[in-house]
Amino acid sequence: MKKNQIFIAIAFLFLSAILWSAVTFSGEFVINIRLPLQISSTTADLSVDEDIPSEVRMKIKSSGWNLLRTKLDRNKKVIVDLSQYQNNSVIQLSKFNPEQFDLLPNIEILDVKPETILLTLKRSYEKKIKVIPKLKLTFKNGYTSVSQIFVSPSEIIIKGSSKNIAKIDSIFTNEIILYNLSEDVEITTSLQDTMINTLIYEKIPIKVSFKVEQIADKEFESIPVGLINPPEGKHVVVIPNIIDVKLRGGIKILTELTNDSIKAFVDLNNINLDSTNIVKPSVVIPIGTELVETTPATVNLIIRK
Repeated sequence: MKKNQIFIAIAFLFLSAILWSAVTFSGEFVINIRLPLQISSTTADLSVDEDIPSEVRMKIKSSGWNLLRTKLDRNKKVIVDLSQYQNNSVIQLSKFNPEQFDLLPNIEILDVKPETILLTLKRSYEKKIKVIPKLKLTFKNGYTSVSQIFVSPSEIIIKGSSKNIAKIDSIFTNEIILYNLSEDVEITTSLQDTMINTLIYEKIPIKVSFKVEQIADKEFESIPVGLINPPEGKHVVVIPNIIDVKLRGGIKILTELTNDSIKAFVDLNNINLDSTNIVKPSVVIPIGTELVETTPATVNLIIRK
């Protein structure tokens, strides 16, 4: 009997909530919303020259149900068709009706920001820019990235007025967040909508990949120390002329390396031979490795005329 009473009580509360929502949401409310603003292209030879906002901010009034439907629709956007306007004209967003804002017809628009957009078109130019992956990575303890970040395509072609394409030399991908990595990564992402209303570029998928390996240390003994850019009229000898180099990197990479994979040298162009006798050699190491130490850390230069 008690179970039936509990069930009846729950059903009553549920029905009451439905009735309360129906009555409440049938009333009128005022809310603020933001909608993406998308400018349609005009011709192949013209592009927007002035900065145009990426969104429209509005204060709207309607029934609770209409406003709820508007808030839940993530695909809504304001599309301005430039073919309906002449160059150097003013687009008055404040005079748009609800349909032009992709809103239900019984929604009242109380305020629009910006109220106007200045339309200035200029000749279009093309430019090739780099694609830069935006990464936020963490690795499993004892693992790290052991290769450069590969991006495909590494460049894209943008199109816009000369003023706007001069502002940009690269474009980021959307942020890629990966945690606790212990294996190679190959992932597909998309480009950020940078200056979406002033630049035209193909929204193509971008592939990002890199290698991940377990970390280890390895010592390479007797690496020759060379001299580059020797001065005229002087004979320079480096003592000792070999060093030991310890590298840190992925286990697979380290096992494939030999002494020939590492270069150590002293650039005599960067040294005052009249006052310097002890220098730290430069060491060039393979991508995906990190220099831990050299032994000895410095070498002596003997200068003879």
